[in-house]
Amino acid sequence: MPLAPSLDTIGILARSAADLLPLATILADLPPSRPIRDVVMFRDVAALCATDIAKACMDLARMLSDIRTTIEHRDALSAIEEIDAHALTIMFAESARVHRDRIADPALAPVLRRRLAKGLEIADDALAACIEARPRLIADFEDQILAGADAAMLPVMAIATPTAAECDPESDRFSPKTLYAMSRLTRFVNLLGFPAVAVPAGFDERGLPVAVQIVGRPGSDLALLDLVRHVQSKTEWHGRAPTAIADLLPQLETAS
Repeated sequence: MPLAPSLDTIGILARSAADLLPLATILADLPPSRPIRDVVMFRDVAALCATDIAKACMDLARMLSDIRTTIEHRDALSAIEEIDAHALTIMFAESARVHRDRIADPALAPVLRRRLAKGLEIADDALAACIEARPRLIADFEDQILAGADAAMLPVMAIATPTAAECDPESDRFSPKTLYAMSRLTRFVNLLGFPAVAVPAGFDERGLPVAVQIVGRPGSDLALLDLVRHVQSKTEWHGRAPTAIADLLPQLETAS
C-alpha cells in the first residue's frame, strides 16, 4: 500500500548484513562502490540522545576505529531539520491525496483520519515546492555535511525505545511527541534517498534494543553492507535478543 509516492521505498530486514548482501544484489542492480573509510558523527545530534543511545553510538564508533575507519565530528542538526520540514510536508500532503477516500471511513482510527485530513490543508504549490527543493537539499548535504566523508553515523532514534502503548493512539499512555521522535532522525534520509543501514548496537538499561544507522552517499549500498558485515563479524549485538522480550523468544540468546 502506498503512503507518500515521492518518499516510498523498499527496505530489507534481515538478521545480519551477511544475510542481506546476497539478497540485495538480486533485488537491485547495485554498482560497485569503494570501501567506506571516513565516517562523520554529528555532535549536536549526540547532545539530544539519551545516555544509553549516546553510549551505543560511541561503542560502534570505537569498533569502526578498530577496523581502520576514520571518525570525524561535525554539526548537522540544522540541516537535518530543514530537510525534515520538507519531508513532513511531502508525507502529509501526499498521503492525504493518496488516501483521500479513506478520510470519511469510520473503520479507520480517528487519529489517523484527522492526520490524513490535515494533509489536505497543504496546498499543491507548497507540496510542489518541497519536491522541487530535493536536488538542492541533496547537493547541500553532500557538499556541506558529508564534505568529503564517505558516510555519516547517527542513532536511529535519540530517545529510548518506547513501549507499544506509547505508540498506540488507543492507549491512555499514547504520546504524539514520542511517535514524532521515533522517526525524527530517519525522515531526512528518506527524502535524500541515500542508502542507509540500521544496525543493532546494544541494549538500554531496561533491556530494550538500541540501533545506529550508517548513511552513505548515493551508490554506496554494497560498501555500507560490507562495512556492517565486517563489524558484525566482530560483535554479537545482532545475534542477541533483548531481555525485555526474552520470555517470548526462549530459543534465542538474551542480552543479559
